[in-house]
Amino acid sequence: MPRFATGSCCFREPFILQGYDEREWELFYGQLRWELSNNPELTWFASVLNLSYSDLPSYLKNCFLYCGLFPEDYQIERKRLIRLWIAEGFVENRGPETTLSDIAACYLKELVNRSLVEVVKRNKYGRPKRFQMHDLVREISLTISKKEKFATTWECPSSGSIWDGSRRVSVQTNSNLMQIARSSTQLRSIIVLAEEVSLSLFRDCYPCFRLLRVLCLRHCHIQQLPDNMSKLFNLHHLDLGYTKLKEIPRSIGKLSNLQTLYLKGHILELPSDMTMLKKLQHLLIDVGRFGTSASNKVRHLELLQTLKNIEANVSLVKTLDA
Repeated sequence: MPRFATGSCCFREPFILQGYDEREWELFYGQLRWELSNNPELTWFASVLNLSYSDLPSYLKNCFLYCGLFPEDYQIERKRLIRLWIAEGFVENRGPETTLSDIAACYLKELVNRSLVEVVKRNKYGRPKRFQMHDLVREISLTISKKEKFATTWECPSSGSIWDGSRRVSVQTNSNLMQIARSSTQLRSIIVLAEEVSLSLFRDCYPCFRLLRVLCLRHCHIQQLPDNMSKLFNLHHLDLGYTKLKEIPRSIGKLSNLQTLYLKGHILELPSDMTMLKKLQHLLIDVGRFGTSASNKVRHLELLQTLKNIEANVSLVKTLDA
């Protein structure tokens, strides 16, 4: 069983429901959030986890709560999580001697050492590659997130309004995202983990997205991007991986603050305007071709750190080598 730490104290998850049959376990698990607040055998557990959260340094609290935006048992990629934290502005700049990615990696290591996230997969060199939150820890994080209006998850759609003023939302079921968008003008992150999403929301709800820094539409069944997405001037992280997109509009070059652009999937060609993204640090794509004119502009992407899976030509190689 996993262990959780608060300060120098550790404890093991209690095995308090001995004798429950499978159906009773399913019922208990389905109302886990309520049980943590109302079951006297679990309230002490929630209290200790809350104390563990309170014991976190201020720079780690947001990072911890952000992990709860992903579904139960979801394996979070290390690099993805680090880039999301940086896009949100959670990572402190500690000077030119170290990068924000290195600092974020230290944050992640500290959360692991405190048993608030678990390493579930390592690379061949033994470095942590994927992480996971224990279900109970995640439930506590969601309770704190809702209380502090940090974030909310939409796991069970309902006919009524579910918005609580949170600044971030994780949509985990096919549902009407329009309802969420129209209810808040303070959105910082939208992470869509469902497949169906109507892009008309960007036309109808753009005023609600002006502060948006993170937009993740990975695996969504979208075939084109609306033109007004280029007006999201504050956007730092755009994830369009494994969608049904086959091309990216030239207007994407207007996203002047974009740091990460994830395009893995079926993109056939990149527009030359993409090289106007002067703050771009990470460009990830499966198949892409830069035209000769675009290759000559890559040298202007002075902050580019990751250029992954690009179909290169001689011009591009010479540019990167310059």
